[in-house]
Amino acid sequence: MTREHFLEKIWTRYPAMPEGEDWISGRLSSLSAQTLSIEGLGEWTVHAQVLLGPSYQGELALGFKDLCLCLKHNDWLTFRLVQGAVQEIFLLAPALTEPPRTRVAQCHQQKWMQFLSRVREFFVSKGFQEVQTPTLVTCPGTEPFLDLFSTEFKVGSRQQKFYLPTSPELHLKKILALGQRQIFEMRPCFRNGEISERHQPEFWMLEWYRAFSNLEQILQDTLHLLEFVGAEFETWDRKSMAQLFQEHLDFSLTPTTSMGELIALAQKLGLQVEKYELWDDVFYLLFVEKIEPFLNSKNPLIVDRYPPSQAALARLTPDGWGDRFELYWKGFEIANAFHELNDPQIQKQRFEKDLQQKRDLKKEIPPLDTEFIHMLESGMPPSGGIALGLERLFMALHGIERIEEVKMFPISL
Repeated sequence: MTREHFLEKIWTRYPAMPEGEDWISGRLSSLSAQTLSIEGLGEWTVHAQVLLGPSYQGELALGFKDLCLCLKHNDWLTFRLVQGAVQEIFLLAPALTEPPRTRVAQCHQQKWMQFLSRVREFFVSKGFQEVQTPTLVTCPGTEPFLDLFSTEFKVGSRQQKFYLPTSPELHLKKILALGQRQIFEMRPCFRNGEISERHQPEFWMLEWYRAFSNLEQILQDTLHLLEFVGAEFETWDRKSMAQLFQEHLDFSLTPTTSMGELIALAQKLGLQVEKYELWDDVFYLLFVEKIEPFLNSKNPLIVDRYPPSQAALARLTPDGWGDRFELYWKGFEIANAFHELNDPQIQKQRFEKDLQQKRDLKKEIPPLDTEFIHMLESGMPPSGGIALGLERLFMALHGIERIEEVKMFPISL
């Protein structure tokens, strides 16, 4: 008896489940030493003679040796016991090829879903309202360096361009302006042109916002959330961006540091800056190459007080720094928090500057979200908010290096 002969001449192809409630089903893990093992369920002793089916030829009784020739690792089986040992086996679906690599992530899936449930439980317990924002949006955000996914909606001769959100931030702030006080959302977000060990074009973002609040309350939320989902750390640290530049580069960064000063510093450190035309480009080069690799402590690190050009949707401090922080933990950049800007005039100016940078970079230009500006004009209270990468937090919690291991169906090139 060979497997090929059994599958082609004897086996009734792809049967339905047999009747009865005493069947045990699963994927065959191993068949050896008179023992059958099912993935994730356990192992059972096999009788000396076993009925293998379903068969066109009626009952097929096989010894253990022939049984091992007919079945293979990863076959889907159902079987039942007689006197505590396997007596009858139905082959439901043979493993004709190796399972796809998405099975690598299966061992993390239950933990991942429990993790998402735990995150939701935390915010509900704190009195936050869960909300849902659109997946098709007219403006996904104006961040200059992000590439976008777009599509067209057509009805007859009418058509409109939509984008997949890079973040739900703008819509969540619209909800704040409508009167909600504490809101959160967990949702997939999409960024084109990003794929690496820690980047996927589709990823999960958690964002939460507190009206009538500031960064300090958001910081406390963040630390409490880490503890709630099982993070273990002895303490946490907090450093300004200026402190990091002083400690790692022996450079005094100020809100008015010039492009020339940054270029001179980069050249002194042996970095190639000739192709960079923007202050932010040189700043990021210095930070990513000379500082960020060292932000790998086992304790959470809060990096705050960013240069004003990095303020994005955050307000400025009285002394001119961007009033925001980022969370680093175990080498991951995990979260980005803002003391939210709610001045519509300044926000519109920043959006227009972002869109001009996109033009200069020859990137796709989305329309300005005029509804968001209108919402700010209608009044949004002072607020604190944060965006947190859920896969990255999960990876840091469980010591996972590649985001592909978290996703059942990752995109790869």
